[in-house]
Amino acid sequence: MKRTATILSIVFVIALLWKDIAAFSWNVWFYNNQVELAAKYCVNKKKPMLHCDGKCYLAKQLKKLEQEEQKNQPVPKMPLKLKENVWTADAQIILAFETSTIELLSEKATIFFYLNKELISYSGSTFHPPSLG
Repeated sequence: MKRTATILSIVFVIALLWKDIAAFSWNVWFYNNQVELAAKYCVNKKKPMLHCDGKCYLAKQLKKLEQEEQKNQPVPKMPLKLKENVWTADAQIILAFETSTIELLSEKATIFFYLNKELISYSGSTFHPPSLG
């Protein structure tokens, strides 16, 4: 049981930190392969005075990762503005139960049955507070 809880907690921590782990792994991979990336993928090869050294490629990859993350996020819902309608009614609902006693293996048990009754009384008048003046 303890081992399962440990494994589940590790999985949840990884799931929560997935975006940060992905960005960190891109940075580690970039700095390990910076010379090769600058030679292969650098946009500013012809302008060595900019000292890009492949950082433009890293920026593109991180931007692509961020765009994928934004695509996966749900669209925020707009709050609904509802008009307030107040309806008042006086109603009295009476629930009726029928009881019956049966004997089960020499023990008495009471079973309740719900009787489907319609609304007993209904007042359609609306309460109006007294007016002053």
